[in-house]
Amino acid sequence: MLTFYLLFGILYAGGLFWLGAVWKQSHQTTEGKRADLLVSILVPYRNESKNILGILDAVQSLRHRPLQLIFINDQSEDEGPEILKESVKKKFADSFEIILLQSKGEGKKAALETGVEYAKSDILLTTDADCKLPFLWVEYFLDLFEETSTQLVAGPVISKEGTGFIHSFQLVEWASILLVTQAGFTQGNPLMCSGANLAFRKSAFLTVKGYEGNRSHLSGDDEFLLKKISTHYGSASVKYLNHINALVYTKPENSWGSLFSQKIRWASKWKMHKQATHQLAAVLPVAIQLVFISSPILLCFGIVGFLSFLLLWSMKLGSEYMVLGTVLKTFEVNKKITVFLKVGLIHPFYVVRVAVGAILGKFEWKGRNSFD
Repeated sequence: MLTFYLLFGILYAGGLFWLGAVWKQSHQTTEGKRADLLVSILVPYRNESKNILGILDAVQSLRHRPLQLIFINDQSEDEGPEILKESVKKKFADSFEIILLQSKGEGKKAALETGVEYAKSDILLTTDADCKLPFLWVEYFLDLFEETSTQLVAGPVISKEGTGFIHSFQLVEWASILLVTQAGFTQGNPLMCSGANLAFRKSAFLTVKGYEGNRSHLSGDDEFLLKKISTHYGSASVKYLNHINALVYTKPENSWGSLFSQKIRWASKWKMHKQATHQLAAVLPVAIQLVFISSPILLCFGIVGFLSFLLLWSMKLGSEYMVLGTVLKTFEVNKKITVFLKVGLIHPFYVVRVAVGAILGKFEWKGRNSFD
C-alpha cells in the first residue's frame, strides 16, 4: 500500500510537469495584425441587467473594425433587454452595426443559432455578457483564420481577480482547466473550450448542423460544437489561441453554492459524450482525487506511513504550485504559495462534490432547473 501511494504521487507530479512542458511549448507567437475583414460578435444573454452595458462598452473599445455586434435575448426575466435597447439608441447607434434579437427558442444554444442566422460574416466570435475583452481580441483570432483550413479557434478564459479566497480558488481552478485544454488541442484530441472566448466559421457551423442532437441539454454549446467540427474537418482544423492578448476575463462566482451549481452544470454533460477519451477525461480526475482523499489511511502504518503521507502531499502541492503558478504567470497573475496550498488541500473534496452533483444531474442556471 505504501508503494502504491508513493508511485501514485510520482506519476501525478510527473503528469503535471509534462502538462506544464506542453504549455510552455505551445505559447502562440501570433502578432494580431490589422485586417479589414468584417467580423460578427455574438452575445447570447439571459438576466444580465447588471452586466449588459459592460460588454457593450467592451466591444466598443475593441480596435478592430468593421464589426457586427449581435445580442440575442434568451428569454430574460429582468430589465436587461430594455436597458440595452435604450443604451444602444443613445450612445452606440453610429459606432458599428448592432442587432438586438429575441431568441427563437429557449436556452443558450437556441440563442446562438438565432444569432448565427443573422450574422453577415463567415468569422463569428462568441462571448458572454459578464466578460471583459482585450483590445486586440479580434485581430489575434483573425491571424489563425488566415489558414483556410482553420474552422474553429478557442481562446483562454480566467475569472477576474477578487479579494476573497473563493475568487483565488477559481483562478487556480481556471489555471488547471487551461492546462488540460491546451494539452488536448496540442495532442490532436481537443476535449474542451469555453463559449466565453470562441471563434468559428459560420459555414462550418452550418455544415455540422449546429447543435442538432444536443439542444435539450442546458450546457455544452461550446464543447459539442468543438467535437462536431473536429470530427468532421479533422483535429488540425481546430486550434487553441494561447496568448495574453486573446485572454477573456469572466465574472467569478461569489458564493460556493453558485460555484458548485456552475461546475455541476458544466460536468453534467459527461454522459452525452460518446467518445472513450471524453469519458476517461471525466472519470480520471475524480479517481485521482479519491486517492488523495483516501491517503490518511497511511497514518495507520506508523512513522513510515506518516512520512509517506507527507511525501505524497508534498509532491501534490509542490507540483501544483510550480505548474499552475506558471500558467497564471503567463497571464500576469501572481498568487502566493499559501493560496495554492489551501486550494490543493480543498480541491479533492470539491471535485468529488461536483462529481456527485453531475451524476445526479440536478443544477440551477439563471432561473432554470435541469430537472424542470
